[in-house]
Amino acid sequence: MLRVAFRVSNENNSGRGHLSRCIAIRKYFSEHAIWFLDKPIKDLNIKFKKNDKFIIEESIESIDNLEKFVLEKKISFIIVDSYNI
Repeated sequence: MLRVAFRVSNENNSGRGHLSRCIAIRKYFSEHAIWFLDKPIKDLNIKFKKNDKFIIEESIESIDNLEKFVLEKKISFIIVDSYNI
């Protein structure tokens, strides 16, 4: 099974462009995805697929949780959209 991860900047200073791009790309995958974000998403107008999972990193530069999932072989490939990583 293909396992897609997105490491996306969604902190206030980055705007919504990073997240919007990744959501557009996400539509092309039928499998569930794992989103690694800077902070929880509070905008209820953003549409994610039902089975997607969300994990909050420790900081805007962090990939610690993402790295853990990669080492456990739970991810096939990663899409990164962030100025800080």
